[in-house]
Amino acid sequence: VARVCQLYPKAATSVIVNKFFLVISQWRWPQPVLLKPIESGPLPVRVWNPKIYKGDSFHLMPVITPAYPSMCATFNISRSSMAIINRELRRGLEISEGIMVGKRPWSDLFVKHTFFTSDYKYYISVISASKSKEAHNVWSGYVESKVRMLVQKLEQHPSIALAHAFNKGYERRHQCKDDSEIAQVQDGSLDFLLKGGEDCQATAKLGSEEPKHDATENGNTESKRPTEVFTTTHYIGLELDEGAKSLDLSYQVDEFKVLCTQWQKYQDDLKPLVSIGVQHVRNFNLPSDVFDIGEKKPQKKGAKGASKKRGPSEDNPPPAKRQQASIAAAG
Repeated sequence: VARVCQLYPKAATSVIVNKFFLVISQWRWPQPVLLKPIESGPLPVRVWNPKIYKGDSFHLMPVITPAYPSMCATFNISRSSMAIINRELRRGLEISEGIMVGKRPWSDLFVKHTFFTSDYKYYISVISASKSKEAHNVWSGYVESKVRMLVQKLEQHPSIALAHAFNKGYERRHQCKDDSEIAQVQDGSLDFLLKGGEDCQATAKLGSEEPKHDATENGNTESKRPTEVFTTTHYIGLELDEGAKSLDLSYQVDEFKVLCTQWQKYQDDLKPLVSIGVQHVRNFNLPSDVFDIGEKKPQKKGAKGASKKRGPSEDNPPPAKRQQASIAAAG
């Protein structure tokens, strides 16, 4: 936007918006966006320069910071995110052109995304789970920082045309009675989900009453007290190549899990408390909390009548074995 303001210094705000979509949608990447010439300085620090540093030449949409030392602010853009950005820039240009000639309202430029409602049929969910809030703050943050690495691995699959990671994770709390239920939560189940403050208060009340109940049973309170499990789930939308009939992602999933679990802090401190799971999800199996009020959840073709009979625990049922096999084999 700052570069467009430089190109049109006297333009009105509405014109700047339209020119932004026009200029950036036609930008000749990987030509960098610069506000001023890159400067060298006396400090022993790295300055962005693709002629010197080979890694800098791989940046797809370089936007360079003006202050010394100049760096690429968009170093983490992948092939998929570049395609998505260019698609949205072209769409924004079409909308803004309609606005400028009075055929469309400005509100059309701010319509909510359709990532879950219509953009994709297939998703990958990355689930970081922890048995304590403190451990989860550390573990979920680390896993989130590595999701883009999984996206890059998925992009290399011959059957995947595009992998689009959603811009935030969904945090959830679960109450489990035993290890079996904990394992189900780690695999993506929402059957033991805590909803709202009432459940939290009930949990606290249950915890306060249990010692009285268990006092007659040799004081065995810990074995029956429910375990609270914290999860953060990141969703990646997949667009498949035309003609793709099967999708085996076991290799990419295994590599990603190894990348996360090789972290030294995981090995030293977090291993007994945390886990990571990767699951395939169809659009009609997405959990209800990813949809806002008024949004229509996708339905399975030919099963509109059956969808009304689904119970509350079927918001996120296990995927069909044929679809799930490759990922389930990966853990």
